[in-house]
Amino acid sequence: MLGIVGGMGPLASALFYEMLIRKTPAEKDQEHMDLILLSHSSMPDRTATILHGSETDKQHVQSLLEKDVERLAAAGCDEVVITCNTAHYFVARMPEELRRKVINLIGVTAEKIVCSEKKRIAILATDGTIRTGLYQKALEQAGIDSEIPDPDLQNIVMRIIYDHVKSGKKVPGQLWHETMSRVRASGCDGAILGCTELSVAFDEFKGDETFDGDGLSFFDPLEITAEKCIALEKNVKTSAL
Repeated sequence: MLGIVGGMGPLASALFYEMLIRKTPAEKDQEHMDLILLSHSSMPDRTATILHGSETDKQHVQSLLEKDVERLAAAGCDEVVITCNTAHYFVARMPEELRRKVINLIGVTAEKIVCSEKKRIAILATDGTIRTGLYQKALEQAGIDSEIPDPDLQNIVMRIIYDHVKSGKKVPGQLWHETMSRVRASGCDGAILGCTELSVAFDEFKGDETFDGDGLSFFDPLEITAEKCIALEKNVKTSAL
């Protein structure tokens, strides 16, 4: 059974659950996977904790996440997905026995990019994720060049995340396309949507008939991880036959 630590933010974990449903080839309820969604919306802001918190603050967030993983494991979950990219900074600090239970968004996304043969990838994420170098390190280990936004563009990305998606407001199309066109102009041929709020925005825009992707290939960690979970579930069911 799959466990999901969500609520960071709520729309992102809801989208992940919807992706699991949409992408599972099922004709009846019983063909979908069993899962438990723990929506921990009161979790302290991960970016603020990383950038401005004390070591005690960081240990507090880590402890909360560890307890969530332990709670889901105790409930019978074999694997756990934490639907927040920035939270993976704290996952890396967890004891190994807990880390092994977490399907790592950063790791599975890097694997997908390697298979894509893209040459240069832009990392769009929160200040916290950028500062910790989570994706930079993963891509470097995979032999892939990456680029982070300049301060002005990073400010726009944070506005999309906090002023719009987290605030329950629709992202203006002009703001989204300005971001992506600037990424394309920087010489990147792909972009990681390295914040689950960006996954929410992207899910809205790709449903627009006028959306052409601005010439970029997008790598959505939520979508990639959903596909990974479905593949794992299929393997488990096949092995049980």
